[in-house]
Amino acid sequence: MANIYCTKKLEKLLGKQLIMSEQLPNDDFGNWNAHLFTLNRRKCVIMVNDVTYYSLIFLDVLKKDLMNFQNLFYQRLTEQLAYDEIVFPEPLVSRISEYCRPNFLATNNNRKVLGTIKEFIYMVKYTFEINCDANFNNVDILHLNHILTTYLVGAIDTKKGEYGRPIEEMKNLLDRVCL
Repeated sequence: MANIYCTKKLEKLLGKQLIMSEQLPNDDFGNWNAHLFTLNRRKCVIMVNDVTYYSLIFLDVLKKDLMNFQNLFYQRLTEQLAYDEIVFPEPLVSRISEYCRPNFLATNNNRKVLGTIKEFIYMVKYTFEINCDANFNNVDILHLNHILTTYLVGAIDTKKGEYGRPIEEMKNLLDRVCL
């Protein structure tokens, strides 16, 4: 199961009944931070992995979508990995499916991840306005997400002052997990 740390805005949408109080042990895939934002007056969710800074965007999210979040998360993650040409062996498919079961938690206030989320939201809004003419019908969610995963992020390893791309970090993570 994935620990998904929700910001206060997302917690309010989810409701207290879905927010767990107990964190699960860390998985090799890391935890996720999720934030609710609006785009053209519609609710959207962005999730960022705290190890790789790989992101997933969910547009026009309704509360009923969040009730069946495991399927939504698994579908978006596998679609995005395929679009980004990140391949993983067949035995890992069942592990990823199990991993996509959400364990929603209150925020952990990870400033590096939350700062990256804020930057990604700015990029999504800019791309939406310029490339999609502010119209949800013109949005290619996979391409929009791909732009974020290829963006250079400075938070990968701040102790060493290293920059990296989330797409490359996710490939490396899946390679390590497969070994």
